[in-house]
Amino acid sequence: MNLNLGFDPEVFWSLIGGRAVVETPRLSLKSKDEAFAYLKAYGYDMEVEADREKLWVIHSRAVTYLRTQLLHEGESVPEEISDPHALGEIANLLLHASLRDSAEDSLHKWACALLRVMHVISQLHNDLFNYFSLEIQEEIFRPYRQFIQKDSVAGIRLAAGAEGDSIPLQKFDIKPFKDSDSAITKLLAKPEEVAFGLLDKIGVRFVTGNLFDVFSCHALFG
Repeated sequence: MNLNLGFDPEVFWSLIGGRAVVETPRLSLKSKDEAFAYLKAYGYDMEVEADREKLWVIHSRAVTYLRTQLLHEGESVPEEISDPHALGEIANLLLHASLRDSAEDSLHKWACALLRVMHVISQLHNDLFNYFSLEIQEEIFRPYRQFIQKDSVAGIRLAAGAEGDSIPLQKFDIKPFKDSDSAITKLLAKPEEVAFGLLDKIGVRFVTGNLFDVFSCHALFG
């Protein structure tokens, strides 16, 4: 007996982890109801106003990213998918992505590109780091700050452990959080990554006056 339940095998392989969602070749949604169900399974219920607002924020951010980071001069994202009034609702974007249109200027390709970026932005928005960034930053930087000594005469020095012993520094920088464009680009380039895998979001940099002091800093922090 052959039962056709309308289940898309491409989505199945994404859900079980065999392939990253952004690498799914195409969607196969045939109606708005199917699109709504897909979005709900993805975590966004279109009957909930807060979820609809979140998706429009993600959509706007994705359009901006495409325009500022990927398009060449003279290129533009079609209004049919970039303008919320023209698009109507996010479900229509999924239906455009489900079309079998291989033309160079097809809405199918543009919709797929936009959804790919939206997927990455959604990951970043739901990243634990996004919610607890201040707490994480403080926990990481606290051990470093206690060794930094700043003096108007002696400048910046790194306490080396022993009393009165320190390493002169040319510069001490706290690396800012990875900006969203950079994070989006990295996740687009490496679909197998997840947002929490971007471990270089924050960091510190010691600039010493000579090579010997570099090894001294390394010995201090292991």
